[in-house]
Amino acid sequence: MRSFNRMIAVITMIVCVVMSISACKGDDPSGTGVVVQVDHNDETTEESTWSKAREEENASRNNEKEKLRAQLIEIDDQISDIMLHMKSKATDVRKHNGAFEQFALNLFRECRNNRDAEGSILISPLSVCFALAMAANGAREETLVQMEDVLGLSVSDLNEFVSAWNDLIESDSKLQELRDIQYSAVSAGKKRLASTSIETANSAWLKNDQGLRVNNDFLDVIQNVYDGELFKAAFDDSTVKEINSWIEENTDGMIKNMIDTISDTAKFFLINTLLFEGKWNETFSKEDVTDDIFTTYAGEEKEMTFMNGSADKYLEDGRAVGIKKHYSSLQYSFAAIMPKEGIGIDEYLSGIDAKELENILYPVVDRNAIIDLSMPKYSSEYYVKMKNVLRNMGMTDVFDSESADLSALGTYYDINLYVDDVLHKTYIEVDEEGTRAGAASAVIGLCGGIPQERIEVKLNRPFIYMIIDESSRIPLFIGTFEG
Repeated sequence: MRSFNRMIAVITMIVCVVMSISACKGDDPSGTGVVVQVDHNDETTEESTWSKAREEENASRNNEKEKLRAQLIEIDDQISDIMLHMKSKATDVRKHNGAFEQFALNLFRECRNNRDAEGSILISPLSVCFALAMAANGAREETLVQMEDVLGLSVSDLNEFVSAWNDLIESDSKLQELRDIQYSAVSAGKKRLASTSIETANSAWLKNDQGLRVNNDFLDVIQNVYDGELFKAAFDDSTVKEINSWIEENTDGMIKNMIDTISDTAKFFLINTLLFEGKWNETFSKEDVTDDIFTTYAGEEKEMTFMNGSADKYLEDGRAVGIKKHYSSLQYSFAAIMPKEGIGIDEYLSGIDAKELENILYPVVDRNAIIDLSMPKYSSEYYVKMKNVLRNMGMTDVFDSESADLSALGTYYDINLYVDDVLHKTYIEVDEEGTRAGAASAVIGLCGGIPQERIEVKLNRPFIYMIIDESSRIPLFIGTFEG
């Protein structure tokens, strides 16, 4: 009996120990039997600090988002205002585009008629127009009448046209800057792909000669309407370098060595430059560049590099086929018109006027089609003295030392001022990425939908091409590529 009681006591002791260990495990999650005292107040403080930091971070992010949203709304409003302003200015330009297109077509035809040899040419009628318009502000009487007849616009209309155009270009530049900011803001600082840009610059260079007196009214027009720079210079070799440097800088290096020398009798230069740089809206793939045959104006078959891709519009008028291909901003386009076999470029040009040209470029009904385009990759430069061209167009007196009346420009003692020549130089480069083109014009004054069909256009014969401002329908450049 005593042994049994001793056994019960031992068992009871074991049970008590086990229960004691189990109770300890409640404060010892590791089960080691070591009780750890946890300060729950520290845990609560740490969690509260982390939550507060997270809230502050979220609040900062939300604040940045609100700032970005406000910035984008402000940019959108500015873009809307600029686009409305541009639409108004484009309307002002388009009031005169019919007369300008006719001048451009007449000038282009006359340049072809007066060229020394067959082959490609390229002019910027806009650049020539701006340089002559500056000179027209200095003309009076019959000299002025002839200049206005050839240009197709009165001096007041020319000034309105130029002022609206300069405003349009300046507004477009601001628009591109805002879109760059907008793109960078929503794309983590990334830069927008290069867009389309156009720049024009004007200047008047006057000989530093006490006998030359230039009217202030004329200078005011050059500065305020044409946004032109005024220079007084010695008209020696250093001035040749200065003028050439000014032209080269304002055409991004495309037009170099515009003038060689300055005559002793030269008293002024009126200069315009025009620069165009545009990336295709849909580039040509480098993998789709092939060698193919181009038939030149002389009928010679010549192997050239062709770019193969797509175009945006199909052009046709019964005597020619062509295309339009947009640049990235969509405000500018490249147009090409290729006369059908058996019809030469001059023959084709002789049969159209400005209205018919506009009908080709802007048909009432567009062909709803996929356009497969194949065209040469090329570059071209051209230089022409336009005195005979403009004389043949009816602008005669301004080049005559006795008949010219440029008294609104100024005087040189009692000797008559007149225009010696109008120089024009251009350059263009067309490749897979887009187009670069530059022009300079100098007036030299002396004393004295869902596609339904697929169309293939292969520009493998001589064609006419243009770079067009779609908002005003103004051709910036007109040229021919003849191989």
